[in-house]
Amino acid sequence: MSFRVRPGRIGVVGGGTSAWLTALALKEWRPELAVTVLPFTGRDGAVLTDGAVGDGLATRPSALPFLHGYLGLDPHALHREVRPAWNLGVRYAWGRPEPRYDFDLAFGEGNVAEALACDGGVWRWSLTAQLMAAERAPLARLAGQVHALLAKTPLGYLAERAALIAHLAGRAAAVGVRLEPRPLLDAQADGAEITGLTLAGGEATAFDLYVDASGPRALLLEALGVPWLDAALPCDAVVTGTAPAAGAARPHATLTTLEAGYLWTVPTRDRVHHAYVHASGAASASAVEAALREAAPGIGSVHRAPLRSGRRAELVRGNVVAVGTSYGAPEPLLLADTHLEILHISRLLALLTSGGAEIARVNAQVAERWDAARDLAALQYRLNSRLNSDFWRDVCGAHDRRGAAAADELSERGLWSARGESPSADPGLYGAHGLDALLTGLGVRPAGLSSGVSAVDWASLAEMRARVAEAALPPEEALELAARDRALLDDLVYGGDSWCAPLAERMRRTAPTRGRSRAALAEWTRDAKIQALFPSDFARTEPKYPESPVIDFGKFLRRVPAVVLRPRDQDQLAECMTTLYRRGIPFKIRGTGHSNGGQTLIDEGAVIDTRWLRRIVADDPAAQTLTIEGGCWMEEAQTFLYRQGRGRWLENLLMHWRVTMAGSLAVGGFGDTSHYRGTQLEMVERLVVMTPDGTRHTVGRGDPLFDYSLGGRGQLGVMTEVTLRTEVRPGSVVARVVRWPSMASFLEDAVTIIGERRFDILRGRIHWQAATVDGAVGRFQDAPRGDEDGWLRGLGGKGAPKLEAIDYYTENMKPPSEHWLPATPAVEFALPFDPADTPAALGLLAELRDRVLGAGLGPFTPLGTSFMVLPTVDTLPLAPVPRQTPLAIMIALRPEMPADRVAPVLPAIRDIGRWALERGGKLYLMCVEPGTPDFLERQFGAHLAPLRELKRRCDPAGLLNPGLLS
Repeated sequence: MSFRVRPGRIGVVGGGTSAWLTALALKEWRPELAVTVLPFTGRDGAVLTDGAVGDGLATRPSALPFLHGYLGLDPHALHREVRPAWNLGVRYAWGRPEPRYDFDLAFGEGNVAEALACDGGVWRWSLTAQLMAAERAPLARLAGQVHALLAKTPLGYLAERAALIAHLAGRAAAVGVRLEPRPLLDAQADGAEITGLTLAGGEATAFDLYVDASGPRALLLEALGVPWLDAALPCDAVVTGTAPAAGAARPHATLTTLEAGYLWTVPTRDRVHHAYVHASGAASASAVEAALREAAPGIGSVHRAPLRSGRRAELVRGNVVAVGTSYGAPEPLLLADTHLEILHISRLLALLTSGGAEIARVNAQVAERWDAARDLAALQYRLNSRLNSDFWRDVCGAHDRRGAAAADELSERGLWSARGESPSADPGLYGAHGLDALLTGLGVRPAGLSSGVSAVDWASLAEMRARVAEAALPPEEALELAARDRALLDDLVYGGDSWCAPLAERMRRTAPTRGRSRAALAEWTRDAKIQALFPSDFARTEPKYPESPVIDFGKFLRRVPAVVLRPRDQDQLAECMTTLYRRGIPFKIRGTGHSNGGQTLIDEGAVIDTRWLRRIVADDPAAQTLTIEGGCWMEEAQTFLYRQGRGRWLENLLMHWRVTMAGSLAVGGFGDTSHYRGTQLEMVERLVVMTPDGTRHTVGRGDPLFDYSLGGRGQLGVMTEVTLRTEVRPGSVVARVVRWPSMASFLEDAVTIIGERRFDILRGRIHWQAATVDGAVGRFQDAPRGDEDGWLRGLGGKGAPKLEAIDYYTENMKPPSEHWLPATPAVEFALPFDPADTPAALGLLAELRDRVLGAGLGPFTPLGTSFMVLPTVDTLPLAPVPRQTPLAIMIALRPEMPADRVAPVLPAIRDIGRWALERGGKLYLMCVEPGTPDFLERQFGAHLAPLRELKRRCDPAGLLNPGLLS
């Protein structure tokens, strides 16, 4: 295959950062690609790495726009899981002979000319350099307020390499990258192309396109015979070791001159990684180790490895593209590993975008960049006269003119930053200001040096920067603040005025993507005219229910979606679902978010908010049906009927009307009349279900899509339209408050009331400590009829003397009380109840009471716990009621507490759910779930297999409402 044939299957050989970054980039570029990562072990079984020097990773600023702006990696998740520190640059203990000539090569721009003219050196050449000198981060506390400097301070990451690889691999798996489990042993080639790969056991596999990310071994390029070109630099070996972090963290890497080479130090938040890069012939192995231990006290065991600096003759040959050190191993002092990986990946994507045009030009451009970097490394060696050891005398006295042109140009023509020119010698690592600071820091004197400001003005500017640096936060404190305040990282990565923005945009122009990055999603929704919100729009402030997509009704879990979509109509809903599916983005459907266990929440995926899908579609008073869109609130549907003045009501209304109809039907729905009608599912006549492929299915009873959508928690599709039965009845309720002295008394009365259908409304609440039940009974009638004194005849409950006549609509339209405000880690379930064996039901309630009181939940239920008895008349397979008994006991245990008090009681709440299932009960699938392996088997029983099969057919990738079946 060549690039002129668009690849369908791509094999990425390797297991380090190069491999995983490439795989993620390919899936972001075109999500439909089948990408497989194949870690290369070799026939001796040893896993081959990227050829990295040490376990610490230091990146340049180019990493952030690539990782977050182009690949779409969430910066908050990366900071949470990888825990990187911020890297402001490299400290050089290098160059001229005395330590006073140490300098900080900070990232970004500054005032090199002014610093040299007024200070005689580059110690204060930029604010970032002064932050480095103060060992501070770009967040300053001035006059009691924290001021973020992140958007104006280019920075990279300092991270544990293994943690970053694990994060990238996890993200890759989430976007559909396949990891080949069988070890890769070898590659076959026909001279021009790779024809296949050999896996363990002699099995073979092949791809349309191959990426060689196998590190210096370069398995695929070797198989194709691509020559190796040695860099011929002085150092050829490295000894690495790691020490625990001690003292304040440093926001930079460090280069320190040693007798036989140099010490490369990368501090992360937990450890400090040291690498003694040296010439193996300049000192014995024991002397090198001793020097390392002296320079880096506290290191443990050391690891020795050869260091081979050079490159391959081609980046691209045939159907292979190399990435990272498979193409070339840069000299470590350049801090270029990740930067060159990004360069190679961008060239790969540009070739794919163009269909493989200009491969020769790409090979030449990448070689030119790499050779320029090599030449600057050679120059830095030659200009380092810090130590007068044999090794350094030889290096400085060598007749190696590589890189000399850059120094000569500076000496003859002056600073590039002063001339406003881009240095031709820069391989994309430094920029004009950085290369000026590097070479002048190493002692090269520029021609025509002059300051644009007076010495007094310069001193004032430098002093102002010094005050900012003094007020800046220590690195660890700054990172902890960024973990609490999302706006800091959002503004750094996504802010329109951040240094990240133009770099990310440049990458996107080279190879536009169709994936899940914020930029790609913003472009799609803008073109499709779909309202889209991103975390910077909704996640910066304390979330409020129900408006915020970060929390649900439970109010103790927080999940931040990557995007919230608000389709205006069903056509836009279809566009949302099909596009998200095509891009491999998991998504939740949310109405009002009335779940207690996070069922409507998602991290990093998408939320489709159905707030605009709430039309009244059709009304048929003669047939007593009403058809509404699924996003319609129950309150809105009933208001439509109420305003007709015909006394029409939905057959079974929840006790809380501010939920969407589709959301309630997705989990079952228990209403005021459930004690004789069963769940809300029984009043549904027809559905229109939109499956993830955007198809609308009009279905009725007996159709599996109808039967398994109701009560199926949105696993098969979105209920876009719902046809409900209505009835004509009075709009008032005549009710009496009742107290039952025991749970047994309530159960006995409930059996009688249900059997006689004595009342239209029966409500009860258990008070756990006293084991009593308070509640009410009532009938739909316009006014008392005079027979109410006999309502409770033959029953155990004691009624209050006063009757109440309540306008049913007005009462239910009242705003929720303060009891809806706290966190509510609810567990709700229906237990089996056979009236012929009431003692068995009482035994269950006694067990439950012991569990509630034993867990200390009683004080958190000030209004009691909702208690209902209903007939198991539901005919649909997933109705959340047990079928083995004629009646069921519905318990809605909703403790109210501050969100920070939830975590200690969650195990007990989950255990109550597990207990209910073990006792033959069914859970209401919007509550806290038990998380036990047999949860689904107990909940759905024989209906689980057909539900899974329907899920496989409707949602084969498991992207719709993940968390239950996928």
